[in-house]
Amino acid sequence: MVSNEDIQRLLRSKGYSGEELVPMLVRMRLLITLREHIENRKWSQAQVAELLDVRQPRVSEILRLQIEKFSTELLLRYARRLGFRIKLEISI
Repeated sequence: MVSNEDIQRLLRSKGYSGEELVPMLVRMRLLITLREHIENRKWSQAQVAELLDVRQPRVSEILRLQIEKFSTELLLRYARRLGFRIKLEISI
């Protein structure tokens, strides 16, 4: 599993900073979780496309972590379609 610190470094290298970093961290965590789930199950892109009700190029964008292509809302929908239960935790 990729750490939040690693994700933050990656996002900073892509030019994200300040207040935009936290929402992007959420999106990237979702993308990485989806990619790991797909890879662990050894699903083909065609299988995933059918499960998500999308075309194969969209699955490729997930696997390549193309964060700018997805909203948090859409990634949450995809996670539900793949069987995830969503639990939100916010702490100080």
